[in-house]
Parts: sequence; C-alpha cells; structure tokens
Amino acid sequence: MTEEQLSFKEEKIIEILNEIHVNFRNGEFAKVKSLLEDAFKIDSGYPGIVSALKCTEYWIKLLKDYNAIEGGFQRGEYLMSQWNAFQDFLYHINAVPDLIIYSIKQFIFNCALIDYTSILDAANRYDPTLLLQIGRSHKAIGNYEDAVQLLENANQIDFRNAAILAELADCYSLIDELKASKLFFREAFFINPHKINLYTLESPIIVKLVERLIKKGYNKHVLAEWIPVYGNVWNVFNVKRELKPLEIGKLKQNIFALEREVKGNNSNRDIILPKLLNHYFWLIDHYISAHEEQSRIEEILEKIKNIDESIYIEYTK
Repeated sequence: MTEEQLSFKEEKIIEILNEIHVNFRNGEFAKVKSLLEDAFKIDSGYPGIVSALKCTEYWIKLLKDYNAIEGGFQRGEYLMSQWNAFQDFLYHINAVPDLIIYSIKQFIFNCALIDYTSILDAANRYDPTLLLQIGRSHKAIGNYEDAVQLLENANQIDFRNAAILAELADCYSLIDELKASKLFFREAFFINPHKINLYTLESPIIVKLVERLIKKGYNKHVLAEWIPVYGNVWNVFNVKRELKPLEIGKLKQNIFALEREVKGNNSNRDIILPKLLNHYFWLIDHYISAHEEQSRIEEILEKIKNIDESIYIEYTK
C-alpha cells in the first residue's frame, strides 16, 4: 500500500472519529456504532476502534433499559450506578481513547443532571442526597462553580456526610483550591471511606493515590480504607485542623474500640487495620498541635510499628 493510500485511510478514520465524538455527546449511539463499523472496515487495527465499538454496544443496551425507567431520581440513580459499572468494564478491555470516554461521560451526566433537576422543587430543595447528585453531575460535565455551590449547600445540611465532603474536595481540587481540597478529602476519608464513590473522583490528588495503591496490590474492596493511611504517609493529606475537645474524646474511644476488634481476630481485619492506623495518625497530629510530650507520640508510633512496620518506616523516614 502506498503512502498516499495510507494517508487517505488515516484521514478518513480521523474524520469518522471526530464525527463520533459529537454523536456520543448527543447520545446517538446507534449512529456511532455504524460509523465505527465503517472505520473498522477501513482499518480494523486502527487504535481505539475496537474498544470504542465495545463501549458503544455496552451503552446501547443500557440506554434501552434507562429509557424504560420512570421517575427523575430513579433514572438518575440508574445512570450513576451504570457509570460505576462502566469503569470496571473499561478496566477489562483494551485502552479506550480518553476523548471517547469524555464524550460518553458528557452525555451520561447531562442526562443525569436533567433527571435529578426535574424533581428539584420547594419540597426537596434541602435534600442533601439530591443536592449531592446534582452537584456531582455538574462537576462531571465541567460546571465546577455550580457544583461547588450545590455541594456547599448539601454540606451545610449534612456536614458529616463523607460522600458530600469528598465530592466537594474534588471540586475544589479541580478549581485549584488545593488547601480546601486536601482538608475536605482528609475529613471525608476519616469519616467513612466506603461511602465515597471513587469512580466519580477526578482530582489528581486521589487519582494518583489510587494508581499507586493498585500497583502495591490493594484491591477495590479495601482500597478506600488505605487511601487516608497513605495520604498521611506520603504527605498528601497535609492540611489539617484543630480537633474540638469532644472530637478528641471520641477519637480515643474509637481507637480503644478498634484495638479491641484487632485483638479479637475479627473477620473484618483487612478493614479495621487501616482504619485504626488512620485514627492513630489523627491522634499524633492532635498531640503535635497541642504540644503534648514526645513520649505520647512515641507510644502511638510504637503501636503503628507493631501493626505494620513498613508503614511505620515510611511515615517516620
């Protein structure tokens, strides 16, 4: 095949790919499938064609189910859950071009935003769950300022909600408010890591942490619990706040309870150990802030060493 023929083929495929991005954003998945099949006939080995076809077929089926659902909230929740499942799907197929994923994401979250907003009225305008999902949808399509406002409102209503705090932290990271972002992330992952949807977080802070932990061998069932541990160890969660007296008492109570669970050989040990380590880090931070005696800090460090010496070495080096 001549260089001229190769150039023509590549130009034609690029032209098709540019067209499918627009169609993805408009939700015209059947048309996308037809275009990709044309591209496949031109050059079946062109990077991204096969994986894009798999993504298209994946969503064509799901959108049929979605269109049969009644109720704005239920429709939005369906899309959110399927977006999470789609991330797992992407992990198991060949690399999908980022622009393909971005174009699909724009359509899915625009639909979710329409669905959730359709039920936002005077009766539920203070519903933190609804505000969270609307804010999450705005963030996904790039409306960061709107997302921050909605999530701040949700946080004022339900200020101990880990999911809301994590999404708010994510938004602050995306608008380069890193101090607020790190503070909220640290708080969210302390309150309840398993309430945080890692699939919707875009902040480089968390994305890089997750990538490093996956390389270290942590699976998705325990990954969320280890994020705050290594967030401390690697000095990512380095923006902290003073604890109130009641919080200090609660922190020590939690540590006592977690220590008992560890000694009891609990079946949830894989979850309890990182949670306990994170609590220890919070107590050390408090001791440092309160200018407590070094011996108290050393006592906690020794406990960390007994649980996981590698964590101790990385934390103290």
